[in-house]
Amino acid sequence: MSPRRGYCAYHHGCSIFSLMLFVLVEFHCVNGADDIRCYSCSAAWTIKRCLELNDPLTCGFGEVCYTTVTRGGFQSVKYDKGCMEKYHCLDLQSLNDRKNCKIDPSVCVYCCGNSLCNSAFRLFQTSEWITLLFLGLLCLLLCGHFV
Repeated sequence: MSPRRGYCAYHHGCSIFSLMLFVLVEFHCVNGADDIRCYSCSAAWTIKRCLELNDPLTCGFGEVCYTTVTRGGFQSVKYDKGCMEKYHCLDLQSLNDRKNCKIDPSVCVYCCGNSLCNSAFRLFQTSEWITLLFLGLLCLLLCGHFV
């Protein structure tokens, strides 16, 4: 086997691994699976109040948890939480990059795909970041970038 052929076969395996890693991360982070439970409230003035208002909802198939943060005038903030169809939520969340979510007025949506993950409005929970970091390092190791 020539070195060039081995090189190509080796890197082809890495691209397949990278694709599998992407699919795994997609389903892990925002999976839309059955039996996800989400905190639910409408127009709550604090996150704490939002979590106290209602019992968590059980989402339907293809739904994820969301948090909408609405900033009005005079530094007022309202929180909405619940279940939303995965791709609709991701579409709305993608608009966050086009505006500053920390200024008045703004409406920003945050999606997550694990039970009760919308307790705060973080895109990923800390355990998910650790998992993503580990999977990224594993990919680099398996693809031979660290020798």
